[in-house]
Amino acid sequence: MNRPLRHFSDMELEAFFRRTADPAALIEIDGHLSGCPDCRRRLSEIAPVDSLCFGAMMALSQDPDGVHLSYEEVRDAAEGRPSKVASRHLESCPQCRTEVADLHQFAATLGRKPAVRRAPVMTMRRWAIAALILIGVPISWWIWRSLSGLDYVIALKDGGGWVGLDRQGQLHTPAQIPADCAAAVKEALASHRLPVREDYRGAAKEVLLGPPRRETAPALTLIYPLGEAVLTGQPQFEWRATLVPESYRVRLYDRNFKLVMESPELHSETWTPGTPLAPGNTYTWEVTARVGPREVRAPVPPAPEARFEVLPQDESSRLEELRRQFASQHLMLAAEFARAGALRPAREELDALRRANPGSTLVRQIAASL
Repeated sequence: MNRPLRHFSDMELEAFFRRTADPAALIEIDGHLSGCPDCRRRLSEIAPVDSLCFGAMMALSQDPDGVHLSYEEVRDAAEGRPSKVASRHLESCPQCRTEVADLHQFAATLGRKPAVRRAPVMTMRRWAIAALILIGVPISWWIWRSLSGLDYVIALKDGGGWVGLDRQGQLHTPAQIPADCAAAVKEALASHRLPVREDYRGAAKEVLLGPPRRETAPALTLIYPLGEAVLTGQPQFEWRATLVPESYRVRLYDRNFKLVMESPELHSETWTPGTPLAPGNTYTWEVTARVGPREVRAPVPPAPEARFEVLPQDESSRLEELRRQFASQHLMLAAEFARAGALRPAREELDALRRANPGSTLVRQIAASL
C-alpha cells in the first residue's frame, strides 16, 4: 500500500531554501521537490525567482577575510569601468584582482569555439558572479542548486576535493577510504560532531577531590596530555608556570596511584620520558615546581586529574598508517583520532580542515565537540 504523499509547510520550505534545516530534513525535502511540482511551485512563491539568487549572493558576501568588492563592482571592473573606490581597493587586494581577471577571462571565452586548452579554474564565488552577470536573467531554482554545489546537502573542502552527503544520504569523498572510516566521517557530517570515545568525552572537565587550593592552582597549569590518549609511550609532557621556579620535577603514577617514573630536575616546561611507558596502560601525572623554600604542585583541586592512556600498539600503528596513506583527508583523520581518544592530533587535523574552509560554521561545530 502506497503511503500518502506528505507536502511540506511553508516554514519547512523556507528553512530548506535558506539551508537552516537540519541535514536529515534537507535530504528529505530535496528528494521530495524533485518529484512534487506543487511544492516546487510553493517554493517559488515563498522564495521568488529574483530571491533565488540568495545562494549565489551568499557566496559573494560570506568572506571571512574582510570587506571586498561587491559583485556589481567586480562586474564593472571586469568590463573595464571600475569606480575610483574599486580601483584603489584593487591596488591592495590580490583576491579581488583575481576575481576581476577570472571574470574578464571567463566572459571573453563565451560564444567562442572551445579552444584546446584547459578552462580557467572557477571558484564558487566566481561562478556566482559569472552567472549573475552573464546569464542576464534570474537564476531558476535548479540552476541555483547546481551552481551552489547542492548535489551535496552538506559538504566540506577536503582531500583536494569535496567530502559531503548527497540528498540520498550517501557519502562522497575525493579518494576511497576504509568502510569503518567512512562511517565515522558520515556520522561527523550528519551530527556535526566527532565520534569521541565516551570515556574521553569531557574527561578533562573532571575534577580532583579535596578542598580547592587557590593560592597554588593558578601558578602552575598542566597542558598535555590531559584526559586523552597518546600515540606513543614517550609523549612530550607540557605545562606552563606564571612564576619563575628554580626547577621542575614530573612524576608518573599507574592506575593504582603507584609511582612508576620520575623525571630528573628540569629547567624547561616540557619533558619526554627516556623509557617508553607500557602500551594499553592508563597513567596520571603531576608536576612539582620548586620556588625558593617551597614547592608548588599541579594539578590540585579543583583542576582536572591529569590522566592519559598510551594506546595499544596495534591501534597506534593503525592510526599512523592512516595518517601516512590519507594525509590530506583531514576530516577522516580527525574522526579516527577522536574515536581513539587521541584528541591533540584530532585538533591538528581540524585546524587543517579549518584552513581549507575558512569561516565554516560546520567546522566550528565539529571542533566544539572535542
